[in-house]
Amino acid sequence: MNHLDGFHIMIVSKYFSSFQDFISLELVCKKYASTMSKFHYNPIPLTRSKLIFFENLETLILWPQNNFLAFKHLTSYFYREFYRIIVYEEVDYKTAINMLDMYSENKFQSIKDTCVRMHSIIFKNVVYTQKDKIAFNSHLSDLVTKIDEKCFFNEQEMKSINIQTTATCINNESFLLCTSLTSFIFPLSLRRICDKSFVECRSLVEVVFPSRLTSIGSLCFYTFKTFYQKLIGAFQDCQNLSCIKLPSRLSEISYIAFSGCQELLDLNIPKSVESLKKFGLKSIGEICFNGCISLNTIEIPDSVTEIGWQAFAECTQLQKVVMSKSLTTLNRETFKNCFSLTEFEFAYGTKSIKVFNRRASLVAGF
Repeated sequence: MNHLDGFHIMIVSKYFSSFQDFISLELVCKKYASTMSKFHYNPIPLTRSKLIFFENLETLILWPQNNFLAFKHLTSYFYREFYRIIVYEEVDYKTAINMLDMYSENKFQSIKDTCVRMHSIIFKNVVYTQKDKIAFNSHLSDLVTKIDEKCFFNEQEMKSINIQTTATCINNESFLLCTSLTSFIFPLSLRRICDKSFVECRSLVEVVFPSRLTSIGSLCFYTFKTFYQKLIGAFQDCQNLSCIKLPSRLSEISYIAFSGCQELLDLNIPKSVESLKKFGLKSIGEICFNGCISLNTIEIPDSVTEIGWQAFAECTQLQKVVMSKSLTTLNRETFKNCFSLTEFEFAYGTKSIKVFNRRASLVAGF
């Protein structure tokens, strides 16, 4: 290690995980002895007593799960002493707004003549809660990165909402029982929609997902048509949903995802999907389109290698299916009771077919 010069060892030390790592490094040799003093920000969580070892800090970073130096424990000393504070720990929206207001009112002036006043405070993890919704009349700014659990719970009069923020996550049951919600504009930054986020939003007619979305949770858009249902379906029984645009980066959708979507006419399966089966990374599960009676044409992308049990069963208006060139297996009852299916293009490499029940009519194209 001592072959690295002081500059390059500093770059390496940015990836250290503890204060003890830095102590061990500085004891290696003389040229590493002042590594901590070269940093103008803290690359690891610190306690107040350990701040003095990073003697040239200009930017103070408050890392998440740092119980020794948390945002709520900061005093005016920190705002006078540091040029910039970056907060990665979770902070509610009202707290962040109040702090920024205090900063804009110039309340944190340096006590040292030679020290410039704090330039900025930056919040990286702001959660919008039910209390924030009441305090700010459902207004969300660009500060928000997460919608809290049950934030808009039972807002039955709300017909639309536009979240033009930097939000990356919509938490569990955030819009539960918003029965009048007809449209929802997802922020472009959104990465994850958690379980039951839009349960009983039965008035939704169109859903357009941002391109960065990677995960849609269980029962995400479920409606209470069948209380006994034990399986997991992101859009199960969304009877008014007619159009869904899935992002190209989507990697996982649980099984029976679109079961019972009786008005579904248009669905684009992204190329990232590799299988239509029960579980697995980059998959769409069993019974996925069961009962989508408005679907009439399906084109399976070439990345798909297998289609699961009853994936398209009871799609009574389905007339044409164009299969993936990579498809090798069609599982049992995949197209059960698809009475209108008259044209089916198999891939040459298909090895196993357990697809139709005896009542389906079919003219297959090879």
